[in-house]
Amino acid sequence: MREKSLHDVRQELLALPGIGAETADAILTYAFRMPSFVLDAYTRRFLERLWGAMVDYVTVGVDKRLTFVFRDGTEVEHKETVSLTY
Repeated sequence: MREKSLHDVRQELLALPGIGAETADAILTYAFRMPSFVLDAYTRRFLERLWGAMVDYVTVGVDKRLTFVFRDGTEVEHKETVSLTY
């Protein structure tokens, strides 16, 4: 799965029975160590109210900057870095 893009692997996980967005993001982050960020329902709702758009998922760059990917394909990079621990 490492050869595939984060988006493709995420779509494959979402196609499995019983796997939702939060679980798929957790699997990407913790099992595959892919640059994903787990969005729970409350965080997703907050971001949607903040930007007025549906956030699909969040990626984490090598520079530790978050990129928010919206359902329409638009991407917004957060200007601050985040501290992540596994």
